[in-house]
Amino acid sequence: MTHAPQVGLRTSPSSAPLALLGFTGVVLATHHKLAGQSLAHMLEPEIDLRVAGLAQDAPETLRLLALHQQSVVIVEHKPPQLDAVRMAELILKAFPGLGLIVLAPSDQMHDLFAALHLGARGFLPLDATADQILATVRAVARGEACLPPAITTRLLSEFRRLTPPLRAPAAETGSLTDRETSILSLVAAGKNNRDIARRLSLTEGTVKNHVSRILTKLQARNRTELAVRCRNFALI
Repeated sequence: MTHAPQVGLRTSPSSAPLALLGFTGVVLATHHKLAGQSLAHMLEPEIDLRVAGLAQDAPETLRLLALHQQSVVIVEHKPPQLDAVRMAELILKAFPGLGLIVLAPSDQMHDLFAALHLGARGFLPLDATADQILATVRAVARGEACLPPAITTRLLSEFRRLTPPLRAPAAETGSLTDRETSILSLVAAGKNNRDIARRLSLTEGTVKNHVSRILTKLQARNRTELAVRCRNFALI
């Protein structure tokens, strides 16, 4: 990711949450301020996004997140100065529904697993392109998990290696409707809400509601965990 000169951040004209003003508010927590400015340079031209501020530690990140009830936070994993796992624990305890994206080298899988377990919904490698960054921010803002295909494959392989095969409790699988089972199979296949809606001739809003109910019934934190549970418990 190349660095860019400092950019001016657009701010909300009122104290209202940015989401209510039609924007996705993004907080950037990076080890070096220049890296945050580079990310801001990519995000700021987009009419639907607003960079709410740059932070370099947990207290400042939490302050910015609380300021306008932001939707997404990107946290660089640069231990020991900036630990995305510890940050995920602090941030998601304070803001359970927040979309947290980890920015880290692709070889730090153990820490990525830990952050995902805590509720992180996205991952960006350090060499992510502008298009990848924008797509990930928007997907996470919609409530979806967004991981590069190569990372998803490695994650699933690692989860299967670490977790013994289990039989699905009858109460779990029996509570799903036929429609929910169909949607679950597509989620496990890595399809997003738009793809599922197109495949099943539904609206995206209907699919999102079904996914929310499935997450509740199967007690999963996010779509990634849902896919893993689906495979481990042979739900489909």
